Amino acid sequence: MPFRLLLFCLLLPCLSWGQTPVDDLLEEGFQERGRKAIRLFSRAIAQDPTSAKAYWRRGDEYYRLKKYPLALADLNKSLQVDSTFSYGQVTSDRGQAHEMMGDYAAAIRDFTRAIGYAATDPDGPQGLEAYYYHRGRTKLKGRDTTSALIDLDSALRHYPKHYDARTLRARVYCRQGQYQAALAEYAYLFEKAYPGLDFRVEPESAADFYYRGRAKQQVGDSTWRRDLAIAKRFRYYPGKSIYHKGGTEY
Repeated sequence: MPFRLLLFCLLLPCLSWGQTPVDDLLEEGFQERGRKAIRLFSRAIAQDPTSAKAYWRRGDEYYRLKKYPLALADLNKSLQVDSTFSYGQVTSDRGQAHEMMGDYAAAIRDFTRAIGYAATDPDGPQGLEAYYYHRGRTKLKGRDTTSALIDLDSALRHYPKHYDARTLRARVYCRQGQYQAALAEYAYLFEKAYPGLDFRVEPESAADFYYRGRAKQQVGDSTWRRDLAIAKRFRYYPGKSIYHKGGTEY
């Protein structure tokens, strides 16, 4: 054997020893955000191109950065290399990418697949409340209010404390003029689900301050001014999109 080839063979184990294990890269990336997380997940993919988890994690990070086409590509790849890996979660995440790109029909198909998978999971239903919520939110964006409410009802039946599903249903009730029903949703959150708490004064809660304030105003609750003042502070108006990791609300 030529000397150079012999030397390379002897050094090969040392080269592999210098690599960070894929699982460690995934865990390290999970603790990070943004470009650094993406670099770590990309290194994991370079070492193991068949890692569905790595594609899923990188796709999720692209989603956080609002790079939805890149997120969609990675989530598709995750399902391609191993469709048995967390199928419901990955498919639902893909649905959210479709939703943010405005393809509501594709998003609803993915959420429906996730619901069907979770409902028949031999280990028991996992994530149903989230999948119903996501599908309901998407249907609402598509102006299918009736079906959206059915999905939100299903989400809350599986998990009554689902914060986003309950606040979204409250907003829908308020827009429909069902002010007492809307206030009952908000009351459930802070009297039963999370007693003693209230909405945090931050941009993501602006819509809830607005709709709760409007409902209070309509039923004669004198505290409505505080809620509407907070909504005004964040320059909220009906229909304004509010971004968070789970999608957008309005």
